[in-house]
Formats: sequence, C-alpha cells, structure tokens
Amino acid sequence: MSREEEYLIHLLRCSLYQRRPDPAPGGLDWERLYRLAHRHTVEVMVYYALLRLEHPVGEVLAKWKETTYRQVRKDITREYEMQRILDAFEKAGINCMPLKGFIIRKLYPKTEMRYMSDFDLLADPNQLDRSRAVLRDLGYEPYRYDSHHDIFYLSGFPMFVELHKLLIMGKLEEYFGIGFSRAFLWQGKRHIYQLSKEDYYIYLIGHMAYHFAQGGIGIRSVMDIRVYLDRYQGELDKRYLQKELEENGLWTFASHLEALSEVWFLQKEGSPFLKQVADYIMGSEVLGSKENSRILEAAKSYREDGDYNAAKRKALQRMVFLPKDWMRSLYPALKKHPALLPFCHLHRWGKILINRKQNLRRLYDTATVEPEEIDALKQLYKGMGIDHL
Repeated sequence: MSREEEYLIHLLRCSLYQRRPDPAPGGLDWERLYRLAHRHTVEVMVYYALLRLEHPVGEVLAKWKETTYRQVRKDITREYEMQRILDAFEKAGINCMPLKGFIIRKLYPKTEMRYMSDFDLLADPNQLDRSRAVLRDLGYEPYRYDSHHDIFYLSGFPMFVELHKLLIMGKLEEYFGIGFSRAFLWQGKRHIYQLSKEDYYIYLIGHMAYHFAQGGIGIRSVMDIRVYLDRYQGELDKRYLQKELEENGLWTFASHLEALSEVWFLQKEGSPFLKQVADYIMGSEVLGSKENSRILEAAKSYREDGDYNAAKRKALQRMVFLPKDWMRSLYPALKKHPALLPFCHLHRWGKILINRKQNLRRLYDTATVEPEEIDALKQLYKGMGIDHL
C-alpha cells in the first residue's frame, strides 16, 4: 500500500480506539489522503483522529471539518427521521425491520462516524400498499419501484428510504426467506423486528459477499466487521456461525475478512493473500468500483467457455442488453407486457446517451480488458471462496 493508504488505516484505527495518531509520514500527499477517505466515506473518522494529533495542521483540517460538521447535521436529522418512520410503522401495525447501517452505526464511538446514504427497512410485502401510504403521509415521495425494493425520498433533505421486500438477494435469499422467520420483536414493540446477533452477522457477511461478487467492497465493510466483533465476539455462538456460514458457502469469505480486520485494526500479521485482498479493497469504493465490475463482467463469461475474446464479447452483450430480470426491475411494466422489452432497451440507451455518457466509457474499458486482469480477479474470487456467487 502507498504511504497515504497506510496512514489512512492508521488514522481509522486510532479513531476507532480513541488513540493519538503518529505524526504524518514525510512527503504525505494530504489531498490524495482526502480523496481516499472520501471515496470510502470515512472522512469523519479521519477528522476525529487528526484532531488528536499533537500538532494538527490547520489548513489541512479545514476541509475535513466542513465535511464532518455537515455529516453530524445529517446524522442528527436522519436519526430523527428513522425513529419517526419506525414509530409510524408501529402505529400502523406494519411489520418491519431496520437493516444495515441503522444497526451497525450505533456500535461506533460516534454514530456520525458510520456514514449512511439511506435508511434500509424491511417491510412485510403483504402490507406493501400500506407501507407506501405511511411514507407518503410522512412527506416522502416515490423515487423508484423495482422487484427488490421501493425507494422514497424526503423533499428538501437528502434522506432516502429503501423499502425492502426481502432481506437479501442471492444465495442467502432461500436461507432467510423474506426475513421475518428468523427475527424476533424488539422489546416493548409489536411490529418492529430484529435478528439475533448471530443471524445479523450472517446477514452482514452475506450482504458484503454479494457486493464483493458484483465488483468489490470498501474499507468501511472491513471496519464494520471489526466493530461488530469487538462488541459481540464474546456473546456469539461460534459453532452456529461456522455451521451456517459453511452451509451457505460463506465461511472462507468471512474468515478472510475477519483476518483482514485484525491486520488493519488490531495490527496482526497478515498473509500475502490478505495483502492482495487489502489492495483490491483499497482500490474499490463503498460498494465496489466500475473498474472491478468491468473485469468481473469478462471474468464471468470466461468461466463459461475459456475463450478471452468470446468472454469480452459476451460481457459487452450483457452490458448493452441487460438480462431480463434486471430489465424487469428497471421497467416493472415488462412483468405484464414482456413484448415491450425491445422498446425498453431503446429507451434505456436513449437515456444513457443523453445523461450517462460515462457508460460508453465502461463499454470501451470492458472491450480492452487484458487476460492477465481476468486471471488475477478469478484467482482472487476463488481464494475468497465466492467464485460460486
């Protein structure tokens, strides 16, 4: 890793454990450090660590301070909004369960350290119309409906609510079902559910594995694991966890991420393979990167027939003509009118040509993927135990 990447991990470790950081190494590129932190949405944690420096640099802190204060304001407002939504669902008698960031952020030293872009809420799909009505009554407006979730936003404030119709997609969908079968009620509540500590961890790992398989994860995911284990490791049923993760093909993935969290945040020794994983995650973003996903597209096709050129052609074809299930998510009308599929493809590409020309760059990048890049990614995914996802 570069000196900026190493110092970023050092600052995050000091922020997590409330320690004074070492002085910045000579020649540190502060602007590059900020870009790295921004890409992984950990600016607030870095700012709190920089404040503990023996001699903080004023001009360096200004940008971090502005970002942090803005996030603190958002965090306070989002906490209010999330409670308002949960209270409304409880009052309306709608079964629901807050997910991901809502739970994990409370385990950090300060909740604003764990950035949340939206509020993920599992809601009973049999009460979907009532759930939508409750959100509209609270001032939220529909942004998009698809097969996995409905997205609402609050006008005048960057607050999005993802109303999930099932807990998780992919391999764990069958394991969890909709999600309520393995959950239990919050104390004193009649309609708000939560998972056990073990099942929440399985869900957390499954969610990370899904995103890793789609293009990667960021530093924050590894940090979430460390924070969760720091809080609950002594309480978790480890036999149950290993059994369930092994049966779902996630034990190897979980073990490597746990080990990496120990290397980064507990300063343990790591293997050469963990160094590869660390470099891959460091080069990603919160939910992966376009660079990773373009190689992955070709790698998936290569796995089918072993021909690099054919793999790239198939990857390009999938990007131009998205699979039918993806198109149905983007265009729900296709469920009742499948004959509209060609027109939906045309409409999608019309929007891309007008508003999202960067997708054309993705096509070019995918067409120029080198065989060495495909092989390296395939080996990484195999080593992480997620080449089956």
